[in-house]
Amino acid sequence: MSDIGSSFRERLLASESWDSPARLAYDEAVRRLVTRKLTRAQRVSFAAIAVALVCLAPLHIYLAANVAKLPSIARIALLEGAALQVLVAGYLVYVLWSGVFHRRRTPTFLSGIMWGVGLLLAIHFVALIPAVNNVNVGLFFLGITILSLIGPGLQLIRTCVEQSELNMHERLLELTYRLLEARGDANTDSSSSSD
Repeated sequence: MSDIGSSFRERLLASESWDSPARLAYDEAVRRLVTRKLTRAQRVSFAAIAVALVCLAPLHIYLAANVAKLPSIARIALLEGAALQVLVAGYLVYVLWSGVFHRRRTPTFLSGIMWGVGLLLAIHFVALIPAVNNVNVGLFFLGITILSLIGPGLQLIRTCVEQSELNMHERLLELTYRLLEARGDANTDSSSSSD
């Protein structure tokens, strides 16, 4: 019995590169874990967001090009916002086209974009505060700056926690299938030795 246990442990430790039916089953389980087919509600919401972003981008470009006495940093912010809107809309169209919500790539990309947008907004509003003569307007800009960092920051933290949980699930799946493979090999060895 101890020999079988020792062989089991050795096979488990030595199975760094495993290629077997257990590996195929593991790959399929991971695929089911990290990918989900888009529901009808998700399709509608993603399409609505993409259309809204595509409609807002030209408006931002128009404002940046035609509004008089607009600070240059505000023009830059509007153009950056338009570019990011087109980027996010294009990614949402890609997700809709694929029909799959990837639990690893999609939230990470969207959270990263949200954090980038929030950081850019915060930088631009902080740069605008010294140019404002009204204290109330300056406090308003400061409040927007703080909110621009808090919301995307919380979303980014949530995404990091979800990705950690997903990694843990993948590790548990891998360990489970490695154990099943090693147990099957150990049972095979024990039956052949008994013969």
